[in-house]
Amino acid sequence: MHIFTTSGSYTVTLQVNGDNGSDRYSLPGAVRVYQAAHADFVASSTSGIRPLSVTFQDRSTGDISIRTWDFGDGDASSLLNPTHIFDKAGVFTVTLTASGLGGTSIRTSLVAVAPFGPPTTVTLTAAPTSLLADGASTAALTAVVKDANGNPVPNQTVTFATTLGAITNAAVTNADGVATATLTSAQQVGVAQVTASLGALSASTEVTFAGSVFAGVVFVDRNQNGVRDAGEPGIPNVTAEMTLVSLAASSEQAATAAVGATWRTVSDAEGKYRFTELPLGDYTLTLCFPRGYAATTPTAYTVTVGTGQNAAPEVGALVKVYLPAVRR
Repeated sequence: MHIFTTSGSYTVTLQVNGDNGSDRYSLPGAVRVYQAAHADFVASSTSGIRPLSVTFQDRSTGDISIRTWDFGDGDASSLLNPTHIFDKAGVFTVTLTASGLGGTSIRTSLVAVAPFGPPTTVTLTAAPTSLLADGASTAALTAVVKDANGNPVPNQTVTFATTLGAITNAAVTNADGVATATLTSAQQVGVAQVTASLGALSASTEVTFAGSVFAGVVFVDRNQNGVRDAGEPGIPNVTAEMTLVSLAASSEQAATAAVGATWRTVSDAEGKYRFTELPLGDYTLTLCFPRGYAATTPTAYTVTVGTGQNAAPEVGALVKVYLPAVRR
């Protein structure tokens, strides 16, 4: 009996010696000694933040013909040096099974994947982006915090601030990396600059606080009854003026709107006129008809502009008829 200690292919030779001489017979490859399989590998990374890309390099030795990789997350591969992306958080056991004529060998290693990393971005949105400047309308603010890989980062305190109106100061991100706040409009026309901050990170957006709307109509008062009846058309090119007499007691507009300020507009082809962005308060409304019309209703009114859409009085006029002079 002979023990072969080194792998390889061996030629066995039999030599026979006797009185009548000797003989020799060789059998090439009579013995094949295989190297035992030994599974081994290295990973480009064994920890990181999802999605984590890891390249595995096979360093197995021995007579191996089949390599099977199990990444521990339900995926597998039969490539020699596979690259796998771990897109879920957790600790995964990676297993390489190497097998062949040299037998079977197994090697394992752990890969730890974190669900998120430190925050790197903050985004901020508002819905809606325009509010009535009534001191009561609200917009929902949504801040989203993510890491460098786009993963949401929870349990982060986001601070909200605004240049106009009122806002809740801070909120903590949930599992989706979302923190929310509520913006309440001011009774002041303008644009609120809203910010969401997390340490050195910040994002901003704008929300418009729109003033009240005051709209009315001027018409041809054919029957001179002071009421717009069916079939009575509007009068275009009538100048309408709104002059501020006093601001509402609750208005926050005092810094930008002075008593005596005047807003002007002109009626359209249907006789409609419209003022927007008006501060809350009392006004004098004055209508000035173009040449050729005589008013059948008052043309000056004291009106109060409240929140939302305000309807103005309907104002009528009659077309003047000029008769040529007749000489006698």
